[in-house]
Amino acid sequence: MAKTAKLVSDTKTNRHVPVLRDEVMEQLRLQSGMTVIDGTLGNAGHAEEIAKVIGETGTLIGIDADPLAITESKKVFANLVPTPRVKLVNTNFASIEQVVVDLGISSVQAILLDLGLRRGSLEDTSRGFSFQRSEEVLDMRFNPNDQSLLTAREIVNTFASESLADLFYYYADERRSRQYADAIVTARNSSPIETVGDLVKIIDEATPSSYGRPGKSNATKIFQALRMTVNKELEKIEQGITGALKVLEPGGRLVIITFHSIEDRFVKQSFRALKENNKVIIDPKKAVKPSRDEIVSNRLSRSAVLRAITKI
Repeated sequence: MAKTAKLVSDTKTNRHVPVLRDEVMEQLRLQSGMTVIDGTLGNAGHAEEIAKVIGETGTLIGIDADPLAITESKKVFANLVPTPRVKLVNTNFASIEQVVVDLGISSVQAILLDLGLRRGSLEDTSRGFSFQRSEEVLDMRFNPNDQSLLTAREIVNTFASESLADLFYYYADERRSRQYADAIVTARNSSPIETVGDLVKIIDEATPSSYGRPGKSNATKIFQALRMTVNKELEKIEQGITGALKVLEPGGRLVIITFHSIEDRFVKQSFRALKENNKVIIDPKKAVKPSRDEIVSNRLSRSAVLRAITKI
């Protein structure tokens, strides 16, 4: 039996709390010595728990599009004793199949994709993810070095009103999508939209007082839609699921956590299609959600939904 890993913790750190931690570990069905992929590494909250179970005979592949996530995770694993074989790769989980090929890995038994934003992406990157940081430039790329992606600034300053409205509705179910798109186009005709504060002001001024959401910014859904568009998130989820099924061995588990209805609906439909083609078993049949105790202790978990499948 592998030794139990022990983390040398630092009580002063402000690490993102892994959502549905116990449920994730249950659904991954891990054993000592397994090869496991955490395709959305973050700062290794889930990966740390995975490492404890697979032990020094196991292999953990950590993938993240954000180079800061890789840097933070290296610090975690440096203090983990004993440590499994750890391989960290700075890319998007959509490239999961290529990562496995490049690493020369022959088989994978479990894969986790946690689609939530890590706290660092919101607070520490100065890329304009949070509408609460008015001075930040509208970038929103998970990987700021990826020149193939349009930034949020480029999108709001160049897309036609109809295109903006479509993405606000499709990626965020925003009922006032056309009004907000028109307001953005009108505003940018006077001066370019550069910062978070610029965009929030436009959305707030275009929102009737009767429509405002108490305790929430009117720009929340707009920022969600822009972030998903910039990073091509639904497209990459589809690629990630396809790649995961190719590298998983029969009986292997794929666990995905989503945080809003757009992503959850997409994952649910993707899993159903795979089941109909006799490629997977959906198990458990119903989505797993956080307990009341977890929601009370970690409000970021309140919208989390976990779905899992087994490869046939």
